[in-house]
Amino acid sequence: MIRRLNSRSPQSGFTIVELLIATAILSLIILLSTVMISSIGSLFYKGIIQTRTQNNTRNISDDVAQHLKFSNGDLWSSSHVYAGVTINSYCVNGTRYSYVIGRQIGTIAHVLWRDNPGASCAPVDLTLATPINADGSASINGAEMIAPSSRLTVFNLTRATLTSPIAINVGVAFGDPSLTNAVSGSSVKCLGAAGDSFCASVYQSTIVTQRAQ
Repeated sequence: MIRRLNSRSPQSGFTIVELLIATAILSLIILLSTVMISSIGSLFYKGIIQTRTQNNTRNISDDVAQHLKFSNGDLWSSSHVYAGVTINSYCVNGTRYSYVIGRQIGTIAHVLWRDNPGASCAPVDLTLATPINADGSASINGAEMIAPSSRLTVFNLTRATLTSPIAINVGVAFGDPSLTNAVSGSSVKCLGAAGDSFCASVYQSTIVTQRAQ
């Protein structure tokens, strides 16, 4: 007896419904992975910004503290209006700090300019790319102390008496002002909304006692 053999062997496969379910699950996994990677990247970037802002604030405070420690106790302040912008200054131990509060670099040429003033403590014109003194003379050995995309929220030196320790209060914020609850002040904080990874705010207060001469 001769049997006819079927040359086609039965094959099993996925149905369209199974393929759709598998595709949906794969898409969900990819979406969740993308969100996690994005979140990790945002946290990493915010950490870098926060660290840089802390370092910037600390460097400013340390620089002022060093000049105050070895000063003769004199601390002068002044202000001047340039192009409608009020610029303030502190002078200590032959060094002048000209500054403007609440203005981000980019909206103004300079925010915190350190230089050697000579005889005058009047601040330099921070609205110019190359700052000049109120009398039109050039700033000598000047340098910007605020990092890019940042602004000063606080900068003041205070003491109770002529012989008491001096408090150095410095606040620095990174990012657009719309990302914080205020433009300036010691309580400036990031809002924690969209774009928070591009925001950082640091406030530091240091007490300095003049060293014996």
